[in-house]
Amino acid sequence: MYKMLACDLDGTLLNSFSDLAESNIFYIKKAVENGVKVILCSGRSPASLKRFEELFGLTKAGCYGIGLNGSVVYKCDTREIINEVWFEDGVAEKIIGSLRKFEVDLLAYHGCDLYVEQITPVISNYAKKSGINVNMVDNLEKVDVRLSKVLVKGDFEVLSSACKYMEDRLYDNANMFFTGETMLEFTDIKATKGNALIYVAGLLDIDIKDVIAVGDNENDISMLKSAGLGIAVQNAKDKIKQYADYVTEKTCIEGVLEEIVEKFVF
Repeated sequence: MYKMLACDLDGTLLNSFSDLAESNIFYIKKAVENGVKVILCSGRSPASLKRFEELFGLTKAGCYGIGLNGSVVYKCDTREIINEVWFEDGVAEKIIGSLRKFEVDLLAYHGCDLYVEQITPVISNYAKKSGINVNMVDNLEKVDVRLSKVLVKGDFEVLSSACKYMEDRLYDNANMFFTGETMLEFTDIKATKGNALIYVAGLLDIDIKDVIAVGDNENDISMLKSAGLGIAVQNAKDKIKQYADYVTEKTCIEGVLEEIVEKFVF
């Protein structure tokens, strides 16, 4: 029997409108009641994940969460960050500087805090939905904290051009991936969901072979590859499915956890 279930949130448990199937709530609670550790593993910040962890009943002592695409691991009961991976010196600054040629909104994270240079309608809406602290700074390239994630929001065509432009400018120092059609993200090369999942499994003394990981997007590939059983949801892109050991018949809209829990957990 698998001992841990690590789930991405957006596009996996939630659809593009942030709707959540009631069956997903039921089956997470059912898995927990039967001794399975359930971990939310998301690109979101811990602050943004809190309401979902409360909904799923994942806020007790001994519960952990993975946020910012593996950049942070935290305790769900106290919200204490116990492991954080920052960019190496100068890397985030180079990424931000290179992206200024594109008409996009630039955002950067340190832990649960968001740093921006201006409040645009896009950033205002993002911050409101995420429930995070927003810090205004004059220049993101000169912010006085170590950054753990750079996020770019914009039109898909613009972000695609930015992605292509940045491919030869990361110098193996950072990860780059789409987490939605309007979001392109960057983390330190060591900050992945897969590495964070291995870290949490070690904390709980669980063999990574006994872990199920479920996802739908580029930032989920590392955990699909790291886990004993990597599962892609039906609505995932084909290039994500190739890394999965199993592809669900259901989409995120239909509630994938019933299929996964009934098939692999019990």
